[in-house]
Amino acid sequence: MFYINGAAQNKIRVWDVNPTGQPALLMLHGWPLDMRIFESLSMDLAKSDCRIVLMDLRGFGGSDAPWDGYRYDDMAADVGTVIKALRLEGVTLLGFSMGGAIALRYMRLFQGWQVARLALVSAAAPSFTRSNDFPHGLSTSQVDALLDLAANDRPRMNAEFGRSFFTNRASSAMREWTQSICNDASAIGTIKAGQSLRDEDLRPDMSAVRVPCGIFHGRTDRICPFELALALEAGIPNAQLFAFQQIGHSILLEDHVRLSTQLLSFLRG
Repeated sequence: MFYINGAAQNKIRVWDVNPTGQPALLMLHGWPLDMRIFESLSMDLAKSDCRIVLMDLRGFGGSDAPWDGYRYDDMAADVGTVIKALRLEGVTLLGFSMGGAIALRYMRLFQGWQVARLALVSAAAPSFTRSNDFPHGLSTSQVDALLDLAANDRPRMNAEFGRSFFTNRASSAMREWTQSICNDASAIGTIKAGQSLRDEDLRPDMSAVRVPCGIFHGRTDRICPFELALALEAGIPNAQLFAFQQIGHSILLEDHVRLSTQLLSFLRG
């Protein structure tokens, strides 16, 4: 692992797995996690000779946690810095949950620079929260309650949020490990990135995607409901939807073998 100076000279922790492999994927984690959430998936894909680049978003994992800079534009700028620093070309940009939203923002903000394919996994997009003209997702009040709890008892918030993360297929050890990752995040990053998760609307970003896009989503997702995947499929030109039956938000952990198989089919298709 090593560090790259992102926007405003904030250090971003990066791990380049199997750097000579092809194709290359750059993976963006969700809220309030870090790159470790890709442990099983990255090993699956590396065994198929893919190059896997993982990064901790600012405020999470081993990356710096500045006071400001948690808008999707800011975090997408960090993604661009990593792509430039590692000279990635023809990369597949994969975003999980909030990482999917940031990946989508990158496609508009940087016109998809150096990205050959986009993979959105359980994406918190095009909008994580409901509004008058978008009836899907959580309510603003539900997210506010999470953020209030994060400010006062963040471990409890992580535990309560985690109950919706898994189906009954996850072991207690897997649940505890995932919560420990969330607890390692900074309070600043958790709260301020959570505000962006609540407030950002990516519906105008969808038409900027001009590369093949795969949407991978569980039908019983209780955090980012399946209707979000349908909205992405409708809004992104030539998007392909891969639906996972009887699986929720945690495809990465509970169904990583099938996810890696579907991803490889998408990458080579």
